[in-house]
Amino acid sequence: MSLPSAGAQHYVLLLIPALLRELERMGVEAVIAKSGLPENEITRLFFQARSLGRNLPVHPASLGPDLWPELLQWARVLTSLVNLISQDDLLHARNQAVSQYLPQARQHLLDELARQREEGEVDFHLAGMVRGEQSANHADEICMEALRLEREQRYDSINQLIHSGLSELQSSVVREAQDYAREGMLRPPDDFSTLDLVIRLLDLLKAEIAEACGQGRNPGDDSTIASVVLGLGNLLYREELGLMAHRAGDVNLL
Repeated sequence: MSLPSAGAQHYVLLLIPALLRELERMGVEAVIAKSGLPENEITRLFFQARSLGRNLPVHPASLGPDLWPELLQWARVLTSLVNLISQDDLLHARNQAVSQYLPQARQHLLDELARQREEGEVDFHLAGMVRGEQSANHADEICMEALRLEREQRYDSINQLIHSGLSELQSSVVREAQDYAREGMLRPPDDFSTLDLVIRLLDLLKAEIAEACGQGRNPGDDSTIASVVLGLGNLLYREELGLMAHRAGDVNLL
């Protein structure tokens, strides 16, 4: 088996402790009830996972090549369990996010149309979207179009993103996300959805780091910043690491 990329290795060492904290928050009983897996296997997995968390190194170089297959399997199992238990909450959060963002997105498009009218040039596709139907699919389209405009407007700002106070693991993930964004702007992909999200998260990260530093807090200890970095890692590495959603019966415990 080939080793994960350098950035993916850093992400795994950030991800596993975060997944362990989330499972601890959910509790053994919830995992057993919602996953449909045997109680003795879940209990055994919790004990093994806690031991793993206590012994994780702080740098990927401390891990020999022979340990990575087992570590990746742990990442997949823990990710699958969290996804299985959280899938209803995730669907609700996604729908809520779209409904909350839609008015902002629509206003963003209206502002862009107003600017275009002042310059004597109107994008009729954009105008049609703003006046279009109110279906769920149309709401998604408006949100994605607003994200496209934001991508173009926000890209320059993320080049000034500083890594002050971030851990080495976090900085590695953020640097690769910045490289991904630059490559995507230079060579546009067929599907912009991941690039839009990466740029938006980097822009959010820049603001959160600035706020933490301004308040005298260490960005590396900030839970919001940690969540943003994990989100970036998920976008960049989930396919490489095989961290995709599974059904309960598909989870192979260690």
